[in-house]
Amino acid sequence: MEMKKKYQYNTQTAFAGSDSTMKVKEMAKELGIGLITAYELTKRKDFPSIRIGNRIIIPKEAFYKWLNEAAVKGDALNV
Repeated sequence: MEMKKKYQYNTQTAFAGSDSTMKVKEMAKELGIGLITAYELTKRKDFPSIRIGNRIIIPKEAFYKWLNEAAVKGDALNV
């Protein structure tokens, strides 16, 4: 049985610029979904997001990894 690697996130580079993270609004646009659905998606335990107070950021590398894994599994993402 293959062990899944836990994603290691470098917080020193994560906040250095917007190249490594995206806002919920950007993620919604990327997926072609509404903003409410995007916020619901960030509440999922398997979705890579970081909450800082009221702000939610999404590490791009972890997001694309999550998206690819969902596509390979053929998961229907019900939010």
